[in-house]
Amino acid sequence: MSDFDAPERAAVYRANVHVAVEALVNAVPPRVRRIMRIGIDACMAATALFMLVYGADLCAVTRFQTMAEFPGLSQAIVYLPIPLAGLLTLLFI
Repeated sequence: MSDFDAPERAAVYRANVHVAVEALVNAVPPRVRRIMRIGIDACMAATALFMLVYGADLCAVTRFQTMAEFPGLSQAIVYLPIPLAGLLTLLFI
């Protein structure tokens, strides 16, 4: 179910309305706030890039495996939301 809300997570991050991030960033002076926002964006970009690269690799590794319940479907379909969520998040940063 968490795969369905990946676009929403990216949009919430893009709008800068994530509760935990905003609470911490608003508690510091403006100069430190700017540095923190750059650090936050760098961490998010690294996480999204990790999901994109290693998620695509996971899909490539499992593309020839099939599910027992659905022999015609590749196991890579199960892992496809990982690189897609990484790509969407990277686009919204």
